[in-house]
Amino acid sequence: MSRFGVLTEADDFHAYCIRHALRRRGHECHIIESNRLSGHGRLSWLDNPADGQCVVADDDGVLVPVAELDVIWCRRVHAPAIVPEHVRDADARGVIDRNAAAALEGALLSEFTGRWVSDPRATRTAELKLVQLRAARAVGLRLPRTLVSQDPERVRRFCEEERFEVIVKTVAGSRTAPTMTGHVTPEILTDDAIALCPSIYQELVPGRRHLRVCCFGDDVHAAVLSTERLDWRYPHDFDAEPTELDGVTQRKLQELLAQLGLRMGIFDLKLADDGEPVWLELNPQGQFLFLEGMTGMPLASAFADFLVTEAAVSAMAASA
Repeated sequence: MSRFGVLTEADDFHAYCIRHALRRRGHECHIIESNRLSGHGRLSWLDNPADGQCVVADDDGVLVPVAELDVIWCRRVHAPAIVPEHVRDADARGVIDRNAAAALEGALLSEFTGRWVSDPRATRTAELKLVQLRAARAVGLRLPRTLVSQDPERVRRFCEEERFEVIVKTVAGSRTAPTMTGHVTPEILTDDAIALCPSIYQELVPGRRHLRVCCFGDDVHAAVLSTERLDWRYPHDFDAEPTELDGVTQRKLQELLAQLGLRMGIFDLKLADDGEPVWLELNPQGQFLFLEGMTGMPLASAFADFLVTEAAVSAMAASA
């Protein structure tokens, strides 16, 4: 039996599904809700390991010895802390939020010696869109021409060069409200709007066929999402069906993950008119179970199997 931890936020559907799949396989799995430590987490860490184990409570209140976990799936860690209502002062709530997050991260990084899926330090770097873009180019993926800028003159020149067949999207989305990809028109390119903050301006890839590619280590699953919308995420009115990804693109995506130090990744690409996939972005911990509901792809089972394989690697390393 292997021991798994899922580091996530409260009420995470993906965490519940994967815990269920792992327990059905006879393994132990604990969900650690990173934003519910305040008043519930019971985290303890000692400077001298001889004085006792580092423990943190899971969502059932069970104290989990961090050093005994074989794999931690680092799924969702950015949600603001859920602080008890009796703490009303905004500054106090901010201190609690930062303290809880820093203590949990420090405890895990100092005590856990198993396999991360993926290491939170690598994940933070990989979430940076500019890092992704440069890495994607380095492995030979096809990219749309891209400018990240808040310089009105450069942005207008870029859009004119592309004859305004350009989309705009955020460099980092909002935690509280969805920010959708939009089509650039001359009317929205005011100096004030452009200069507020850098944004991603990108050559429009025509077509209605998007690819969602789930890479779980060496196991790759892909689906075609068909829609006339620029951004398929909202509303979910697209058609989805499984597809086979060509071997060249698959190898490049896995090489990209390796370069970024990730064990998994969810990729968004778009099929150009000539049928070649054009890389758009990587989400190191993206959603994937909606594809199972829409297409029947056995992704929960595949992901659980991947985690079990990671645990086996962890066990081999520990015994070496």
